[in-house]
Amino acid sequence: GGAAVLLSPSFGFVIGFIPAATLLSYLSQKHGMSWKRQSLDLIVSSLVFYLMGFIYMVLILRLYLGDTSSVLKYLRSGVLMFLPLDGLKAFLAGIIARRLNYSSQKV
Repeated sequence: GGAAVLLSPSFGFVIGFIPAATLLSYLSQKHGMSWKRQSLDLIVSSLVFYLMGFIYMVLILRLYLGDTSSVLKYLRSGVLMFLPLDGLKAFLAGIIARRLNYSSQKV
């Protein structure tokens, strides 16, 4: 707990939420509510999230914890295993956002 959590390999993903959410907000305002566009915007912002988290994870594992595993191992365990489900969730969230926007316009 406490400040030690900042040195956790997974903390970079927490940090990655900030630019990912900011980017998603910007893209959503720019591109409108097309479900296809919303899904794509979610995927793009997820890539920012994963990139920041992955870079932080590699730095902490290598420089702080002295782990010498391959970068591919980090990629598999920290990113690739989560991508299929996150891609599906992004697609479904785009559809749900579209429907919620459509419903709110009827009221």
